[in-house]
Amino acid sequence: MIARQDYKCAATAVPLQPESASLDHKTPRSVGGSNEVDNLHIVHDVVNRSKGDLNWFDFVSMCHAVARTHADPAGEWWTAIDRRRAVFGS
Repeated sequence: MIARQDYKCAATAVPLQPESASLDHKTPRSVGGSNEVDNLHIVHDVVNRSKGDLNWFDFVSMCHAVARTHADPAGEWWTAIDRRRAVFGS
């Protein structure tokens, strides 16, 4: 699955490392999603934790709302995540 995604996050296209890759259910099992391959993809672990129990459409809609309010002109949120991991370990 991760090879089909060219080793990049399905949500952000950020290159994934083994420690940052996370299997995500597009529609969470907690709200009726299945374990079928068409409901799965690999995302950055921070994306998966942020998504929580939202379905994919609602999560993307929320991200658009956040981006409209708080732009990241450099587009480098993962760099901040890596710096935080280096200091705090997770």
